[in-house]
Amino acid sequence: MTSALSFLLCCVVFACFLYLAFRIRRGFVRRRDFFEDCVRFCDHLCIEINFSKNTVEQVITRYIDTYRPQFAEVLLKYSHLLAANADITREVLKGFIQHDQVADFFCELGKHSCAEECEKIKSARSRFDGHLAAARERVSKEASIYYKICIIVGVGVVIILL
Repeated sequence: MTSALSFLLCCVVFACFLYLAFRIRRGFVRRRDFFEDCVRFCDHLCIEINFSKNTVEQVITRYIDTYRPQFAEVLLKYSHLLAANADITREVLKGFIQHDQVADFFCELGKHSCAEECEKIKSARSRFDGHLAAARERVSKEASIYYKICIIVGVGVVIILL
């Protein structure tokens, strides 16, 4: 009976380490995905502002379904602020946008002429590209290392428990 409990305990401990590894890796992947969506949004926004002269709110409504849930939630909350004609400040945006540069980007949207707006969007896109490259590198290097370490430690703890 004790060997069955010991085996069950080992399985639970190893599952906990697997879950921890998954959560750590997921954090890195979510950051990468967020910046991929930021870059795509900048592309959509620049095209729509230049050619179809749509407003930011119209662009959000049109493309919101094409983004991952984390970024789509940011867009949805931002569009609600736009619809309510709320005063969009960095402090308000910090309530649902974690990254300062992204909050600054959304804070400045819609306050300039078309040409200036597009230049600001392109400038923001290049900054987001830098963050995206760094996030991709962190996923490929750090996230996989943390994932492997959690697995190895989990196996080690299971061996010790046996």
